[in-house]
Amino acid sequence: MRKNSLMHRAMSAGLCVMMSGLLLAGCQSSTSSETTQAAAAETSAQESSGEESSQAETTEKATETNFPEKEITLIVPVNPGGSSDTVARALAKYAEQYLGESMIVNNMAGGASTLGTAECVNAAPDGYTLVYPPVGAVCVQPHYGQISYTYTDLTPICQISEEDCVLVVPKDTFSSLEELVAYGKENPGSIKYGNSSQGGPVHMVPAKLFSDEGITAEAIGYQGSSDVKAALMGGHITAGALHPSEVISIIESGDVVPLAISTSDGERNADLPDVPTFKELGYDISFTVWKGVFGPAGMPEDVVAVLEEAFSNICANEEFVAELQAIGQSVDYIGTEDFTKKVADDFAYYGEVIDQVGMKEIMNAN
Repeated sequence: MRKNSLMHRAMSAGLCVMMSGLLLAGCQSSTSSETTQAAAAETSAQESSGEESSQAETTEKATETNFPEKEITLIVPVNPGGSSDTVARALAKYAEQYLGESMIVNNMAGGASTLGTAECVNAAPDGYTLVYPPVGAVCVQPHYGQISYTYTDLTPICQISEEDCVLVVPKDTFSSLEELVAYGKENPGSIKYGNSSQGGPVHMVPAKLFSDEGITAEAIGYQGSSDVKAALMGGHITAGALHPSEVISIIESGDVVPLAISTSDGERNADLPDVPTFKELGYDISFTVWKGVFGPAGMPEDVVAVLEEAFSNICANEEFVAELQAIGQSVDYIGTEDFTKKVADDFAYYGEVIDQVGMKEIMNAN
């Protein structure tokens, strides 16, 4: 009996040891599995973090640029000495301060500013060749079919300045736009209006006005604003469109009378606060002459961004602003995104007006 009891105890003890071993093994297996899973999760997190870090570094590198690494050429598509040339040279003077490299001005006049603009269009789109044209070379002249480029062949970078257009008449003739329009309707063919830019914005102002009102009028082109002013003061023409800076002195002297002003936003010009806008008077006329910086189409975004920032800083520089004010120019800076939209909108607007008023026929007649 005792022997069987001893054997039973021995078997029971062995069974306990075996079960304890199995339980211990199970616990170790479970712990090992959990440890393995935790390690895998940590590894995955590290890999994910590494990937995100790598992506961030890649993004950062993609926006980095060494531009510029040499001097930049700014083409000015007019002769030296005028307001466009003066503004461009002021831009170039301050450029090195914000770009770290010099900017040189290259005057290339001809073809109503289209020759110099075309030179930029055909340059490498690397940011080292820019152009400073007026709206006419970008949004007007391509509609006449005499040049090989259009506005989409350029990369808008920023607008620098903008000039309104004011319609004036000789003294002792008309005191309001309403009087001029009434006279034109009552006397078909009697109105002669002058401009210094055939087919451009200052020509468009009276051309659209008379076309909208069904008035037959004769357009007379002059070589420059001085000739238009002389014709007005001499009573040789009925009306003329010029920039405020060109006529403020003869408005103040009483030699001419301003009837209305064309502005892009319909707001009155600060230098001529008493002159109503065409928009105020109920006319869809908003022509201005803006000038901006462009490069060839296809420029890298990071290069455009560098240039945009530099020109923005220049236009915020008080000394630069003072230099422009000294020549009767104001700073009207617009950045890349808004300027790109404005260029496209103006191109479409000018195309519609050119067809509406028969501008090609008017120019051919002159």
